[in-house]
This record gives sequence, structure tokens and C-alpha cells, in this order.
Amino acid sequence: MSGLKLYSVSDSPPTLSVRLLLEALALPHDLVDVDFAAGQHLTEEYAKGGAKRDIPENTRRPAASSATIPTCEKPGRYPQGIEPGSPRWEESSMTTTSPRPRVAILQYLADKYAKNGDLYPKDQQKRAVVNHRLVFNLSTYYRYIGEYVMAPIFYAYERTALGLKKTNIGLSVFNTFLERYATKFAAGAQRQGGLPAVGGLRARAPVPPTGQIFSPLAALGISQQAYEMTIADMALVTSTMCLEAINFDLSPYPRVNQWYADFKSDYPSLWHIAEQGMKEIRHFDGNPPDLSALKHPIHPTQKK
Repeated sequence: MSGLKLYSVSDSPPTLSVRLLLEALALPHDLVDVDFAAGQHLTEEYAKGGAKRDIPENTRRPAASSATIPTCEKPGRYPQGIEPGSPRWEESSMTTTSPRPRVAILQYLADKYAKNGDLYPKDQQKRAVVNHRLVFNLSTYYRYIGEYVMAPIFYAYERTALGLKKTNIGLSVFNTFLERYATKFAAGAQRQGGLPAVGGLRARAPVPPTGQIFSPLAALGISQQAYEMTIADMALVTSTMCLEAINFDLSPYPRVNQWYADFKSDYPSLWHIAEQGMKEIRHFDGNPPDLSALKHPIHPTQKK
């Protein structure tokens, strides 16, 4: 047992991306649901574990000192992290509701537990590409999707033409990455001989003859040179699922559309986790929760 404990919100993309990684690494962990609607993360009791009241968290609290790990926050909240030295800044205690700490959690867990750098390459050049995609998701892709999809569901914001334009910009940039670098996954490193095993998982895809590269996108004219999933895909998939939740049409972005479909088919057990969150978001989109009693320090909750 790793003794990991993840404080989470079930429909939070940052939470879900960390859950995908924990599943892929086959790391035993306890999932602790935080009642976001009731403002559990804003209480003084919760603050004792982390001064900035982030969700979710990962806690083990060993007697001896442990390695540190940051946190993540729910879509639409102001990105925060846990202060180093606080009780919940431990390897065993993770919060994942904020986008920024999520990146550090993914990097740390993959660095420590992924074998042979399958999910987070050891090679510095390859790792730089993964880091770039993680930062792109944080600064642009999920930011725009969160503003357009998530914020209007949970807070007193409207979906606007400007929000839609930003979302399309993010999709266009991502589509260009996939098209320009001809990769099946967001930042995959070249690998000969089939899709990689990840933790206790193996991608559901044909294994090509020795020395050949399997190219499911060949029919689309893509020169397939890379098809290794990384933690960047986990972050980007859990952002993209928000669009599926509101039936957003991805067909104008064929590379993104294919990448998203490939992830689902190649890693069905990972997609199953993300899909549950996507369905919750879809439900809330049609039945917005009443958060008017939530005294959020930043976002308006009194909907007209």
C-alpha cells in the first residue's frame, strides 16, 4: 500500500487527471470526496490542512518526513497551492481542484512511480515537449474551456461569443500541434512495436510487426512517428471532456477529434474514469447547481 489519500471533487478535470495517473500507475489510494457545493473546502477546519483551502489533496502523514507534493483546484476557482511545510504538503496528501498544482502532482507522481519514463520521459528534449503541452493546457486550453464551459455552470457567468472564440483558439492551436508534429498523442516519444503498457494497463491496439510503426491515422494521411501516451494527454483529455459534456462539435478540428477518440479506444479503463466526470458535468449543464449560499471569495454565485 502506498498510503496515498486523494481529496477530490468528482467532476473536477484537475482531480480526474490525477485519478487517471493513479490508475495508470496502479497506485493504491483512498479517494476522499470534498463537498464543493457546501463550501467544505472553504471552512476553517479544512484550512488547517492547507492555508489556501485547495481541493483535492493527497495525504499519508507518515511519522518520518516525506517528499512534498502540490495541489490542484476545481474549475472556475482561483488557482492556488498548498504552502510548503503545511500539514498537507506531503507526498501522501494531494488536493486536485486547481489547474496549477495539478501539473506538479502529475509530474511528481510520474517521475517517482512510472517505470522507464513511459509517462514522463527522462530524455530532456522529450520531457520539454511534455512540459510544453502541460503548460499549454494550463495557460490556454483548459483556461479557455473552463471559462466557457465550467464557470457558467457553477457560477453567475454567461457563455459568450468571446468565450466561444477563445475556446476555438485553444482547439485550433492544439490541432496544429498534432498536425505539425504528426503525433497520435499530445507529446508522445517515438516508440517501435506497439502501444506501451502503462502500469497494469496495456493500450487496446494492434501490435505491429517488428520494426514497423502502427499508424491508425494513416488513412488520414498523417505520418505517424509517435504514439506514446504521457501525463500531458491525461491533462488535455480531462479538459476536452468538458466540451463533450456540452455536445461541442470537435469535427472542425480533425486531429483533436481523432486524438480524443484514440485515447478512449486505446485506454478504455482510463477513459471510464474520465467519462464518469464528463457525465456529471453534462448533468449539471442541464441542471445547474444552486451555489448561492456559497460565499466564494472571488466568483459571483447569485444567478439571475
